[in-house]
Amino acid sequence: RILRGAGVSFFRKETVKRVVQAAQRGGYPKYRYIEPGAREVGRRRYPRRKVRVPVSLDVRLLDGTSAGKGSGLFKDLGEGGALLGDLKLEEGSFPLRRFTVDFEVSGGPLAKLRGSGVPVWVCQEEEHIAFGVRFRQMEAPERQRIARFV
Repeated sequence: RILRGAGVSFFRKETVKRVVQAAQRGGYPKYRYIEPGAREVGRRRYPRRKVRVPVSLDVRLLDGTSAGKGSGLFKDLGEGGALLGDLKLEEGSFPLRRFTVDFEVSGGPLAKLRGSGVPVWVCQEEEHIAFGVRFRQMEAPERQRIARFV
């Protein structure tokens, strides 16, 4: 963050070295910062598997009120989150305020799996948008079902 947020496109080697050393002393995992002469490497906390799992959705505002119901597909799935695409809401749009997504898997080996997630990024797919969702408030048995499936 220090290097990216500085607003400059390059740094002296000594500056990068000092920032990396400070990150190491601070206990940051190696993949979270740039090593001198290396590119930044992003890793997921949990492995993901490409899937096409249908889910029913309940979009909720942070105060708990429902902002709409709909359906979608988990396009990739891991213990910590999923790519949620092919989204269709009854209202036709998502709220402009922060929201969470409660879901229930509709079929397949994960049928009846329930959970909640927070959208952490959004991308454009052909005609639809997709959300990267980080799971939250999921019981251990549900996480274990996903881990066995992945």
